[in-house]
Amino acid sequence: YREPRGIGFGPQIAKVAVLEALAELKGPQITGLIAGILTSYISRGPNAERHIWHDGDYLSVCIAALKALVKRHDEPVAFELLRAIALDNERHRRLHWQMRATAYEGYLLGQLSRRDIRDPVAQADFLLSLLSGTGEGHADDWVPGESGVKTQEAIKNSAVIRILVHLGPEVLPQIRRELEATGEDQPRRREALERVIQLIERAST
Repeated sequence: YREPRGIGFGPQIAKVAVLEALAELKGPQITGLIAGILTSYISRGPNAERHIWHDGDYLSVCIAALKALVKRHDEPVAFELLRAIALDNERHRRLHWQMRATAYEGYLLGQLSRRDIRDPVAQADFLLSLLSGTGEGHADDWVPGESGVKTQEAIKNSAVIRILVHLGPEVLPQIRRELEATGEDQPRRREALERVIQLIERAST
């Protein structure tokens, strides 16, 4: 909490390393500590609100803290904070889209846990029901008139794709069947499914 804020674009490697180490420790006290660091940073906000990525200290620490909380998505404190950030459409001056996409990933993983969906195929079914596009590569993924602010739909799609890719080759047949069943009248969804297949194949080779 008391570490001086860094200046410039570069990530704060030492702080990120500390958060990565904390992520491997267990216990609600550690979760509370990580959540406290994150909320403290967000409360103060980035040095450059219009261009959050100009503040390398803020962005790198927040994303490292979020990744640590994603690993603890089953814990109520972590899940509630991840959900609040993932669904926050108002504080875009403080929440870079990468932060919200990371939080959304944890939010979805928490939903899977709370619904007791453990089987990878069943998890893929749930996630595929939410997928509407790639979350990148299109002008309408961004909020008009804002700098670097993604839409809620794009944030969700980015998170869904991350988790599907992490599920790996086991769900490839399922995704291919979904692609075959998706008509040409849904080009964005087809594009997203093709993207997931490519990413899983690339990762497996």
